[in-house]
Amino acid sequence: MLTLTLLGLGRLGTSLGLALKRKKDIELRIIGHDLILENAKQAEKQGAIDKAEWNLPASCENADIIFLCVPLSALREVIEQVAPLAKEGAVIADVSPLKARALEWATELIPSGRHYVSTYPALNPSYLYDGDSTARADLFESSVWALVAGAETSPEAMKLISGVTQLAGAIPFFIGADEFDSLSSAMNTLPALTAASLMLTLGRSSSWADARKIADRSFATATAPVELSNPESAASAATLNRAGTLHDLEALIAQLKSLRDLIANGDTEKLGSLMNEGADIRRVWLEKRRAANWAAEEITRPEMPKAGDFLKQFIGIGKRQ
Repeated sequence: MLTLTLLGLGRLGTSLGLALKRKKDIELRIIGHDLILENAKQAEKQGAIDKAEWNLPASCENADIIFLCVPLSALREVIEQVAPLAKEGAVIADVSPLKARALEWATELIPSGRHYVSTYPALNPSYLYDGDSTARADLFESSVWALVAGAETSPEAMKLISGVTQLAGAIPFFIGADEFDSLSSAMNTLPALTAASLMLTLGRSSSWADARKIADRSFATATAPVELSNPESAASAATLNRAGTLHDLEALIAQLKSLRDLIANGDTEKLGSLMNEGADIRRVWLEKRRAANWAAEEITRPEMPKAGDFLKQFIGIGKRQ
């Protein structure tokens, strides 16, 4: 029987456990650990894990797979804690929004004979607007799960983590670290910074006392990323991926200046045209995101592993060191 340890039982960790537990034909034992004991108790009560382990070494010592479901701001420290605990042949994976730096930390801290895969799950499009932290068994359905291999990661280890993501309902999406970080900066970090800027601009203004009374859906939606992204992790992503973040910020500032000039010149027609273009791009994106038919365009869905195949993917990983 394969043993998988989930370190961090927030929304992602607990949802991964719930998703895997739906597969009754897979011989998989899931151990959970979280610094907040109530999180671990809740995950065990929900059936996301087989056992809540309060002791970190005990939760990792027999694990074949260790998923680090922790914020980016805590990732290096957690890798450092877990590295000496992982048995030979074990596969360690994260779910961080930044890959190049995560792989650097893994190379620095994890001893030889262990494998590291940096991953990132996009969420089920049905929950793009839910705005809560509820764990769900279908949180990863109809979406992709990015996978980035470390320099020493074996093909067998990649297949194993790919199998886990498929069992969770996602489509594995293999990508390089630098390419992913470039995309993540635009899709994750930039919205968080923009939302924070909007919130600070208006929240610090003299009109905020009255403005907040009429702030509605547009304002709530536009500022939501500053909270949903985990502020500390967003700040870490911005500074750790400084070049990419600055590039995206400059592009956004240039676009805002363009809009400002159109407003200053009273060019309603051109301004409206740009606004409509943005709305059309968003509409098409949402349609494609909800359809989740990426295979038709660029992503090939690997065949879903059977129970026996899933276990065979792991057999021999430690022997090939």
